[in-house]
Amino acid sequence: MNKKAVLNILGSLSILMACIMLVPLGLALWEENQTALGNIDHFKQSIALALSIFLALIFGLSVKKLTSKYSENQLIKPAEGFAISGLGWILLSFWGALPLYLGGIVENFTDGYFEIISGFTTTGSSVFGTAKIDGGLGLIERLPKSILLWRSLTHWLGGMGIIVLSLAVLPALRAGGYQMFAAEVPGPTAEKLRPRLKDTAAILWGVYVLLSLAEMLLLWRGGPTSPTEGGMSILDSICHTFGTMATGGFSTKDASIGYYAKIGHVNADYFEYVIIVFMFLAGSNFVLHYKALHGELGSYKKDTEFKFYFKCVAFATIVIMMIIWFGNMNGCNTLEDAFRISLFQVLSITTTTGFATANFDVWPNICRILLVTLMFFGGCAGSTGGGMKMIRIQVVMKNAIRELKRLINPRAVITVKQGEMNIKEQVLANIMIFVCLYLIIFAVASVLVVASLNMASIGSAAESANDQLITGVTAVIATLNNIGPGLSGVGATCNFGSLPIVTKWILCLCMLIGRLEVYTIVIMFLPFTWRK
Repeated sequence: MNKKAVLNILGSLSILMACIMLVPLGLALWEENQTALGNIDHFKQSIALALSIFLALIFGLSVKKLTSKYSENQLIKPAEGFAISGLGWILLSFWGALPLYLGGIVENFTDGYFEIISGFTTTGSSVFGTAKIDGGLGLIERLPKSILLWRSLTHWLGGMGIIVLSLAVLPALRAGGYQMFAAEVPGPTAEKLRPRLKDTAAILWGVYVLLSLAEMLLLWRGGPTSPTEGGMSILDSICHTFGTMATGGFSTKDASIGYYAKIGHVNADYFEYVIIVFMFLAGSNFVLHYKALHGELGSYKKDTEFKFYFKCVAFATIVIMMIIWFGNMNGCNTLEDAFRISLFQVLSITTTTGFATANFDVWPNICRILLVTLMFFGGCAGSTGGGMKMIRIQVVMKNAIRELKRLINPRAVITVKQGEMNIKEQVLANIMIFVCLYLIIFAVASVLVVASLNMASIGSAAESANDQLITGVTAVIATLNNIGPGLSGVGATCNFGSLPIVTKWILCLCMLIGRLEVYTIVIMFLPFTWRK
C-alpha cells in the first residue's frame, strides 16, 4: 500500500472539512449579536468552531507538505481506496466533534464523536433530546443554531458521501478513485453514468442538491392554506431537508416532526406529507431520479428493486394502519390520520431516516416486529438509505428459492435473475458473503453491547434484564442499519446519552460499518491490506 498517497488525500479531506466548518462558524458569529438562549455561551461556541477549523487546516496542510512527493496522477489502487474511505470518515468525524467538545456542548469527547459520526453516517442516533430542563424545553431546542445547523449539515454531506463530493472537486482523488466511489455509494454496485468518475459524482450530487432545494422551499413557504406564512423557519426547513434527503433524521425539535402537530401548527399535516414524499425519493436509487429528470419516467416501472421497495412500504403501511385504526391508537380520529401516521413511520424506518411523529415503541408487538424487520431491509441501492438494501434482500430470497428447486432436481441449471438480467455467480457469492458478515457482526455487536449494559447496571436500579436485552439489540440494529431510534431505552422518545461510554464506542463502529457496508471496514482491519 502507498501510505503516503493515503495520508496526502486525508490531508486534502481535512482542509475541505475546515472550509465546510466555516458555514456554522458564520452562523455562530451572527448568533453572538442575538439574544442568548438559556445559559449557552455563543462566544465560546464561535471560538470552539474557529479553533477546530484552525487545527483541521494545520493538520491538513502539514500532512500534505510531508507527503508532497506523492503524485496526484498516481493511480489509487483498491487497498488505498478502501483505506481512504474508512480512515477518512473516522478523521472527519474527529474534526466535526471538536466544536461540540471544545464549546462545552457535550460533557465528554465520546458524546461529541458519537453525535457527529451519527451525523456523517446518516444514522441519526443522538445523545441529545427528551431531557426536560429549565421550564420543560427539550435539550435540542436549547442548542445554539450553529450546532443545530452543523449536526444537520453532517447528515447532508454524509448522505451522498463526502468522498463522492471530493471526487468531483479534488484533483488528487480523480486518478483511480473508483474504489472510494464504490465504497461510499450504498448497494452491491456503484453505477457510473459517465465514463469519467468525477462527472458521475457531479451528476449524483446535482440531483441530490436539486431535490434538497425543492423540499426546503416547500417546507419553508408552508402549505396551501398560507403561501407566504405558516411554513417552517428557514433554519428548521434547511435542517429537516438535510435530515430527509440524507435519510438521517436529526431534527431541530425535541419531539422531531411530531412537534408541529403537538403545538397545533396549521400546516402540521402538510409538513408530514412533504417529508413523506422526499423520504420515499431519498430511499430510491438516485440514478432513477436522474433518468426521470431526463424524461425517462418509465425507468421506475422497469426497475425491479424499486417495485419491490414500493410493495414493501405499501404492505407494511396497510398492516400497521389497520392495527392502529381498529385499536384507536395515537388519537387517530379518521382513517386518514391512521394512514398518515403509519406511512410516515414505515417510510422513516424503511429508508432509515429516523424521524418520528408517533411513539411506535408502545404499538403492539406485531407492529414493532414488522418495523424492526424493515430496519434490516433499508432503502434501494444507490439511495442515501442504510440497511442491507432491497436488492440484496431480493437476491437472497431468489437464491434461496433456487437452492430449494435444486434439492428437488439436482441436475437442473437454474439462474437467478434481476429483471431481465442473469446475476453472475460471483455477484451472488459477494452478496451472500456480505449478508453472512452482516449477521455475524450484528450478533457479536449485540452480545458486546448487552454485556456492557449489564456490567454498567450492576449494583444500580437500572432497567430490567429484558429491557436491557431489547435496548442493546435494537441499539445495534438501529446503528448498524443507520436508522436512528431503536426500542425500549433507545426508542423514539429516548436518546443514547445515558449509555455507557464503552457502549457508545461499539455503536460508533457499528454506524461506520453500516454506512460503508461492511467490506470497507473489514478490509481496512486486515493486516495484508497495509503491506507494500
